[in-house]
Amino acid sequence: MPKLTELTATSTLANADLLVVTTNTTGTAVSNSISINTLSSAVSVGGSAFPGHVVFTVSANGTTAFNFSGGGAQGTDNEELFLYKGFTYQFDANSIYGTMPIRLNHTDGTAYSNGVSETNGRITFTVPQNAANLIYRCTNHAAMNGSIVIVS
Repeated sequence: MPKLTELTATSTLANADLLVVTTNTTGTAVSNSISINTLSSAVSVGGSAFPGHVVFTVSANGTTAFNFSGGGAQGTDNEELFLYKGFTYQFDANSIYGTMPIRLNHTDGTAYSNGVSETNGRITFTVPQNAANLIYRCTNHAAMNGSIVIVS
């Protein structure tokens, strides 16, 4: 999980994985403070909220395909997803998890667990720096699967 560091007038960015600066159209910083909440909440910079991580909402098209919304997904059946190393993603499949459990796998079909945690149909995945391309699949329906391209 990315480390979030409180910045002061004397802070350095050592040990910080992510720094976001919001500016106006002339390039001037719009705030001199950054407040950070938990990963599942939002980060506020100068009063503007943005997600602290990418959330995909997962639904099903019958028993033949997963569909993703949010996080830049196109919403097409079993679409190819592009995930960046070091970023955290959440796959929220809570509404379909009982009958359509989604799992992240190596491309050979074996379960992938590095950086992955799952609770009640909600998978959180922080992409490791050494991650290779993966697949997602439904453990109950073979047709429900797709590619995950890991981007450096």
